[in-house]
This record gives sequence, structure tokens and C-alpha cells, in this order.
Amino acid sequence: MMEQLSFLGGQQLPVEEHFTPDAHIVLHNGDVNDFVATLPDNSISLIVTSPPYNLGKDYENRVSIEQYLETQAKQLNNLCACCAWMGASVGR
Repeated sequence: MMEQLSFLGGQQLPVEEHFTPDAHIVLHNGDVNDFVATLPDNSISLIVTSPPYNLGKDYENRVSIEQYLETQAKQLNNLCACCAWMGASVGR
């Protein structure tokens, strides 16, 4: 467990680093493909992601715009396919 988040009404929920069936919040910092492969069917309620923006930051590997767009399209397609396969609503 990483920490706890407080919500209105004072309820505190633990933030987990790995999926467990009873987890309310799981925060994964890493490759989405590695993480999604660990999830059971019908377990995704919400996904928030922050892709690399290809701006030349110290933590990025800058590539051509064509390669960047192709890579992002593949990532998003894989993620959406997993959500649909897992029974989540896609695009809402």
C-alpha cells in the first residue's frame, strides 16, 4: 500500500500499487501493457493515463512525429481492446 486518499465525508481509502480484488484504488506507475496483463476480466472501472508527449524531456526518447503517432495509436488500441474485452465501457 502506498498511502491513503481522503474523500468528502472523511472516508479514507488505501492506494494499492498492485491489483487485488478488494482494492478500491490501484495506482500503477509503469508500462500499461505489463499492468493490464495482470488484471482479471471485468475489473476496470476507470483508467487515467499520461502518455509521453515527445517534447524532448530528459525522461523521454524523442522520435519522429510519424513514429510517435504510430506508437501512441498502438498503445491506445491495446488499452481500449483490453477494456472492451474486460467488459468496461469504452469511450464514455
